Amino acid sequence: MSIATAPASARTDRIPGWIIWTLRPLTALIAVGTIAQPVVAGLFITGNVNLLVAHLMIALALMVASLLLLIGTILYWRPGRGSARPILRSGVLFVLILGQSALGAFRILELHFPLAFVVGGVASGIAAWAWAESTRTIGAAE
Repeated sequence: MSIATAPASARTDRIPGWIIWTLRPLTALIAVGTIAQPVVAGLFITGNVNLLVAHLMIALALMVASLLLLIGTILYWRPGRGSARPILRSGVLFVLILGQSALGAFRILELHFPLAFVVGGVASGIAAWAWAESTRTIGAAE
């Protein structure tokens, strides 16, 4: 007598795929944006003033994407039945990106530059979490 196992998509111990595949592109977009920002800023400093607009547009995209990520992590928690910890992490990232944007807008570069490293590190950590296979499992260590 053999015991049939349900396919992975039908198991109840997994986070729904639509939630995971909402989080993954958002975290990838945010990670790429945090890499692109210093490149664009560096090119702006070398004299291409048109890139300041690109820097602003990427910042706006990062703000929107981080807000959507916050919403996505809430969905990961409920109805996805995952941990609530990613809500805190994505909330911190959202606040950091807003702060980074405000510092840049007010030209407080003494804080704007170093905070970019913090934003990049937090964004990379969240992206690594979202793309890990353990993210799909309910109750997995976060």
